[in-house]
Amino acid sequence: MKSTFIKSFIVLITAVILTSCSGNISSYAPQSTDDQISGKISNFLANDYLKKDIKFIPADDRRFRFFVKDINGDDSPEYFIHLFTPYFCGSGGCTFLIIDYKENVISKFTVTEAPIYISKEKENNWNVLYLMSGGKYRKVVHDKNSYPGNPSLLETTDYKPGPGDIAIFDDKKNPSKTFSF
Repeated sequence: MKSTFIKSFIVLITAVILTSCSGNISSYAPQSTDDQISGKISNFLANDYLKKDIKFIPADDRRFRFFVKDINGDDSPEYFIHLFTPYFCGSGGCTFLIIDYKENVISKFTVTEAPIYISKEKENNWNVLYLMSGGKYRKVVHDKNSYPGNPSLLETTDYKPGPGDIAIFDDKKNPSKTFSF
């Protein structure tokens, strides 16, 4: 009886470990898993934003991640999009987009590395972002029209994530699901 209990316990523990490592949807940031939103973004990328380039983009490079967050306090979501495949990345980093719920591009970032931090701090009624470029964080402030597109041109900062700051596209702390377009 004791042997049966031990075997059952080992099977249960193994199942728990395997489930936690399986990459199931519950392991992703919930703001990055909605299939309806991913379909909307996929359509936007393939049929609008990248329409002229799509035929040159290899099928394996047509992947993205997204994260939903209202960053301007208007109660409508903005969508952060991480284009992370070789077609969209170079030695300095990758391309990221922020679009509004109507699919208007708010900002495009180049030479940027993940993760991005959405600070609880606000300037000009928009959340301040901290982007990694050249291995150092840069404070990125919305100027009432957009965020600056090339963070490598901004001054570096000694930023340390604080309570209430949100890490997005962080594969260790807050991973996002990958989708195709």
